[in-house]
Amino acid sequence: MSRAASAALLVAALVACDAGEDPRGGGGFGGADGGSTSSTSTSTFSTDSSASSGGASIEDGGAGGSDPMVCGDGTLSLREECDDGNVTDGDGCSAACTFESVGPGDVCPGEPIELDAIDSARRIGSVSGTTTMLAAQYGATCGGSGAERVYVYEPDVDGWLSAAVTADFDVVAYARTTCGDGATENACSDVALDGPEILELPVVSGEPVYLFVDGYAGDEGTFRVDVDVREAHCGNGVAEPSEACDDGNLLAGDGCSATCGMEIGDAAACPGATLLPSSADPSAPRHVGVLGDTSEAGLPSALKSEACGGSGAEAVHRLVPDVDGSLTVSLFAGYDDAVLYVQTSCDDAAVERACSKATSPFEPITLTIPVTADDPVFVIADSSMEASAGPFALDMTITPAECGNGNLDGGETCDDGNLDEGDGCDTNCDAESTPAAADTCPGQALVLSGSPPGAILTASTSGLGADEQEPACAANPGAHDAVYSVSAPFDGLLSIVVDPQFAAALYVRASCDVGDDPIACVDEHPSTGVERAQVPVVAGSTYYVMVDGVDASDNGTFELAVELTPSSCGNGVMEGGEACDDGNVSLGDGCGADCAFEPPGAADGCPAALLDFVPSGTGLMATVVGSTANLTNKKTVLECGGEGPDAVYQFDAPFEGTIVATVTSASFDVTLSTGGSCGMTGSSSCFNSNHGAGYEMLRDTVEFGGLLFVDGASANDAGPFELEVKLVPRGCGDGFLFDGEECDDFGVDAGDGCSPTCTLEANDALNETCMGEAITLFGNDPAEARTAFLTTDLSVLQDDERGSCGGTGPDAVYRVTTDIAGTLTASVFNANTSDTRIYARTSCIDPGTEIACAELENYGVRGVSFPVLPYVPYYLIVDTNGDGTGATLNLTVSP
Repeated sequence: MSRAASAALLVAALVACDAGEDPRGGGGFGGADGGSTSSTSTSTFSTDSSASSGGASIEDGGAGGSDPMVCGDGTLSLREECDDGNVTDGDGCSAACTFESVGPGDVCPGEPIELDAIDSARRIGSVSGTTTMLAAQYGATCGGSGAERVYVYEPDVDGWLSAAVTADFDVVAYARTTCGDGATENACSDVALDGPEILELPVVSGEPVYLFVDGYAGDEGTFRVDVDVREAHCGNGVAEPSEACDDGNLLAGDGCSATCGMEIGDAAACPGATLLPSSADPSAPRHVGVLGDTSEAGLPSALKSEACGGSGAEAVHRLVPDVDGSLTVSLFAGYDDAVLYVQTSCDDAAVERACSKATSPFEPITLTIPVTADDPVFVIADSSMEASAGPFALDMTITPAECGNGNLDGGETCDDGNLDEGDGCDTNCDAESTPAAADTCPGQALVLSGSPPGAILTASTSGLGADEQEPACAANPGAHDAVYSVSAPFDGLLSIVVDPQFAAALYVRASCDVGDDPIACVDEHPSTGVERAQVPVVAGSTYYVMVDGVDASDNGTFELAVELTPSSCGNGVMEGGEACDDGNVSLGDGCGADCAFEPPGAADGCPAALLDFVPSGTGLMATVVGSTANLTNKKTVLECGGEGPDAVYQFDAPFEGTIVATVTSASFDVTLSTGGSCGMTGSSSCFNSNHGAGYEMLRDTVEFGGLLFVDGASANDAGPFELEVKLVPRGCGDGFLFDGEECDDFGVDAGDGCSPTCTLEANDALNETCMGEAITLFGNDPAEARTAFLTTDLSVLQDDERGSCGGTGPDAVYRVTTDIAGTLTASVFNANTSDTRIYARTSCIDPGTEIACAELENYGVRGVSFPVLPYVPYYLIVDTNGDGTGATLNLTVSP
């Protein structure tokens, strides 16, 4: 087990969750193991023994009022472990709404695992079983909503447990310290479809751990669990429970004592707790692990990273190397918004060497910087939010310097991975003088060699002039810069990588004229960091690569690498000599097999190409496979940003009704609009709810006919698309509210909230509160979008949630879990109020996890759009700022 893995899992074990929901991704019977949660505590509730099998209401007469519960109504109440909508025993959720076992190990506390002692420090064992015929009652942060089996192991030593789970189905493995409480999860693995899934976690003698073998809904089968427990001890280089540090030895006086306690200073204030890692072997890495907790009393919030921020309580460790080399620091924080930074002075952010931020608990942050012997650096664990604090683990390793290893170590001014002379970095890893030609444009000519041809050199902007500038890259006119010229021997793509020791900007021009716009311009890092650019190049042309400083004081050594690859039509990348590249060599899609634009067709004119409809159900349907890549811009719709080339289609409606136009796939950000003529800036309807490549849908009423525009959201948005257009006669099922309809979701299916006669169906209350009603998505092809339509009667719901964009009226909560990665787009239409909101969260009960919020205009023509990962739950809330009645949610996940 790696030190990094050990430290990360140790933090998970130390975390004391004091807020939030059960982090599982789903679970059977409408239940959430771990009970109810609030902003201050996590509690597990058991069902009152007086619960009847007839679904009677139960009230808690204790202090704080009553909590009515109706077992069997399908809604999880505070004192229910589960609620599967019935009061039948023997189905996994009893008539009293408690979990019941339908097989060995089906419910907590699980089946015991017995291990054999190999010696005094190690225990091993294995168990085999099946999840078939078991119930789905638990879940975890990384997945698991199927049938599961539970095991319990009570260790007799402090140490580390490793468990490998193999199965004949898509297995999910996770561990907890309290069986029925998802908030105590301290390991979770869902890596491969066929395993093995590996869990590594700390164990304490006498304190049981619970192992869960789970799957996804419908996934079940046989499995094997192999368990290995190794005893912990001070001096093994891994900071473990009861230790404050561990530097791999039992020496006193080096900052970490023979009993693995801190010896010098205090992490609560500058200059921090001092650590003096060392080794008798000058070439051996020096390692020290540290455990701490920023929520402990006395820790200040006085320090702050200059580039990454930090307003929480921090812990400071002063590290003094005994050799030149590189320091790698990893922080594993058991709290949100973690920040890690390293400085050469404890309380001076101006001498910050590097910083990084995490976006979620347990996300590791790693930094590597050069260090020199006897020069201390200050490693600071912080958070970007004042309220975020908790346990953490630091893993710090000093690797002694070695010239030619490709890493910039202390005492080196460069290291290009070799010991060659004449490439800007000599055999001692000292920078050679930069040729004078690199001082001004046209710069130093780079000689390309190899296959594919490229060049690597080390140089410095120190001592060069401040001749170039590019405001688009934040390149300061007073900063030193270096210039290099590259002549392209063939059409292709030039890839450029700059690895600087200062805050650098990288830009490329086609001439030495400062007034020319750059072909590429990048400045991605506020401090030191690798900058990358790719530019298409044409045979016989010369291009000028410029390495500049962001501020006037930013200069120093850098490594420059360039590589030229030949053009390849059909790879989806615009390269030299290509007018277009749509990822294929097909004909008839606007971009030909030679990556030249094909002649535009009728869709480029106005009047436009006439759609060829065929009968479909009660209406008509037409399909189009086309491209805007070779077309012109004939209409700009200011409301939706349709500024790109557009394809125009004419439709004739033989009846009054609805047009539904759906772009099922596209390589660009699509805007759909309708109108009566070209050249206008307005439209009768326009949609751009999915702000990215892929799915888009438009709905509008029609009487006789009109024009349909498939446009690009910006001037650069163009490419191939697939379009489906439906004309539906006016009436129930046309998608619009007419003639006294309570709802209309295009369909005639019962059970989706809107009946076949367009009346609101009874609300089952599953969407009343968190965890929300689970949405069933339709579609199973990996390349196919997932879709869903649901209608709800908001008038019978309560006001439980708020979004950043408002929402003071009744609201409906939905839980979405998809099997593909992509972009989720959700919008509400046919809401019987114009004041509707929709917002999305990653944690149902935590408004701080909101990722999108939109106020719907014109009764719902806009929505929210955000990226999603497979098997991760997301929560959508449809809300109003007043009274509401029916509202239909349209949801699409585009791969």
